[in-house]
Amino acid sequence: MRPSGGALPLLLLSVASGAMDAIAFLGLGGVLTSAMTGNTALLGIAVGRGDVAGAVGSLIALAAFICGIAAAELISGRPRRLYALEIALALAFAAIWQWAFRTHVLIALSALAMGVQGVAARRTIRFGITTIVFTTPLLRIVRTAVRHLTGDAVGTAEAKRARLEGVALVSYAASVAACAFALASDMQWIAWLPALAACAAVCLV
Repeated sequence: MRPSGGALPLLLLSVASGAMDAIAFLGLGGVLTSAMTGNTALLGIAVGRGDVAGAVGSLIALAAFICGIAAAELISGRPRRLYALEIALALAFAAIWQWAFRTHVLIALSALAMGVQGVAARRTIRFGITTIVFTTPLLRIVRTAVRHLTGDAVGTAEAKRARLEGVALVSYAASVAACAFALASDMQWIAWLPALAACAAVCLV
């Protein structure tokens, strides 16, 4: 499978990661399961405050995310296998969320899925653009925009990468907002969104 240059798979995968972060943060005790920079900060805050429950949740997310990356790196061959694994984990997450709620199991499944997605997206999305980390992409977007506005030369590939990273960032933020609204309105079915978004993405990459 060659890396895709299209924005739609990137948008859908970013929706999946935004949904996972929003659902985990709002429904599983303030844990982030795709944004590990934020999760590490939350872990430090929990430790500093002596919040054992918060620290345990963040540690589970961090460990599961690492395991997801490791598992994905060990899977060779077609990248679709990685997406199949992510989708299976996301479906298990949604099913347990609705019918057998277990906080730590849900945190682990969510973070595992996002670790796998991180590897899968880098293998299949053009430029290796991430769908789970946005600090470095935001830096690149702003730098490219400033260079364009000041008249500095911006290469075609560089400009396209910045646009795609902008798509990913906006999609992630919109997904977080939509899931926050859904959970506030007690729309528990929103837990299926990450799996549905990943299923749609794999059809396009």
